Amino acid sequence: MKTTRILYATRSMGRVENIEEQGAVQVPPPKRPVGPFLIYYKKQLELMKSKGIVDKISTTVKKEIREKWMNLDEDSKLEYKKEARENSEKYANLSHNIPRKARKVSLYTRCAPNRVHLMVSNLNERQRFVIREMGFGSMLDLRSIQLNRDFCKWLVEHFDHNSCALDICGRRLPISTKDVEFILGVKSSGVDVSIVASAEEINHICQQHGLNVVGDIPINLLEGKLKEMKTSGKEFVGCFVLFVLGTLLCPTSKPYIKRSFISILLNIDEFKSLNWAKLVLDFLIRGVCKYKEKNRVGVSGCLLFLMLFYFEHVNVETNIEHVSKRPQPRICYWGKKEVNQRMLKLHSIGSFDSPKLFVTQMDGGHETENIPLQKQDINESHAMPSQHEDKPNMMLKKK
Repeated sequence: MKTTRILYATRSMGRVENIEEQGAVQVPPPKRPVGPFLIYYKKQLELMKSKGIVDKISTTVKKEIREKWMNLDEDSKLEYKKEARENSEKYANLSHNIPRKARKVSLYTRCAPNRVHLMVSNLNERQRFVIREMGFGSMLDLRSIQLNRDFCKWLVEHFDHNSCALDICGRRLPISTKDVEFILGVKSSGVDVSIVASAEEINHICQQHGLNVVGDIPINLLEGKLKEMKTSGKEFVGCFVLFVLGTLLCPTSKPYIKRSFISILLNIDEFKSLNWAKLVLDFLIRGVCKYKEKNRVGVSGCLLFLMLFYFEHVNVETNIEHVSKRPQPRICYWGKKEVNQRMLKLHSIGSFDSPKLFVTQMDGGHETENIPLQKQDINESHAMPSQHEDKPNMMLKKK
C-alpha cells in the first residue's frame, strides 16, 4: 500500500515557503488553536450576521459579545472550553511535522534609557534641583536614545571582564571608573557604595519608603510611585535612585531591582559623596562575566555605557576633537539621531572591527585602574568629529 506523506510548509514574512520532498504533499501549516472565548466570539458573529442583526463588526458589537460571554455561567462555557481543548490536542499532534527555523537569539537586556528620559521629563523644578544637588544631574539631561541590541551583543563579546577592557580594532582599550564619569556623569571618586544590610534593616527601609513587597522590588512599583510624587524629600530621592539604578545604571535581566540594593538608602544623606561610577562598572563586569561563563541570554549592567564608550573611542573619520575640548558628560550629547548616524557609517564600512576604523591616540589621558603596564599603550581619549579642522589630529589607524 502506497502512503503519502504530508509535509507542512513554513511561513516567512507573510509568505509560505515551499519545502521540496519527493512524494510529499505540501499544505499550509495548521493555524494555532484559539481559546474558548474566541470560539464563542466567532460563532456569535456568524449567528448575528445570519440573522441580519449586524452587517459589519463594530466596537459596539465586540463589546456586546464580550459582555454576553462574561455573563455566561460556567456550564454554558463548557462546550467552548471542550472544543478549544480538542483543537489544541489536534494541533499538538500535527505540529511535530512543522519544520522550525533556528531562532536567532539576540542579546536580552533591561537597560532602558528612554524609560528614565520619560520619567525625568515629568519631574517638577524642586525635584530636579534635588537630583542635581545629589550628583545625578546628567540623568535630567538624558536624551531619547535606544540601544542597538545586535551591536551591544558584539560589544559584550569583545569586552574582557577579567582585565576590564574592550578589544576592538586589534587593540585593547582599558575601561576605568573615570570613563564612566566622563560618559554617564556620575561621580568616580569618594566612598564606595555599600549594598550590605541586615534583613531587618532592609525591611524597615522598605516600610519607610512604601515598598511593602516580598523579595526583589518591581521597577513598575518604583515608576508608579515617582509619577504620583510631588514632594522632593528622602522618599522621593530613594525611589528615584533605585529606579535609575534598576533601569539604566545597574539593570538586571529581569524587571526588578535586587532587594539588597535597598541598603543603599541607609546613606541617603551621603549620596553626593559616593563613588557611583565604581558601582556601575563593577556591576557591568559581573553581569558580563555571568553572561559568558553561564551561557545566559540576558546580561546585567549598563550596556548604554559600553555602546557610548565605543562611539567615543572609535570613529570612521580622521577629524576628531581633543578629549579636553569636548563637553561632559557625553551621555547628554548622544541621542537617537546621533546613534543612528553612527550605526549607518559603521554598517557602510561593513564591520564594527574594520581596518578602516580609527582609534583615538593622544599623549596623556586619564589614569587607568588595575590594568597591567603592557596593556596601557592603548590610549584612552575619546573620538568625535572635530569642529576645528586646523588642529592636529592624533589618530592611529589599525594596520
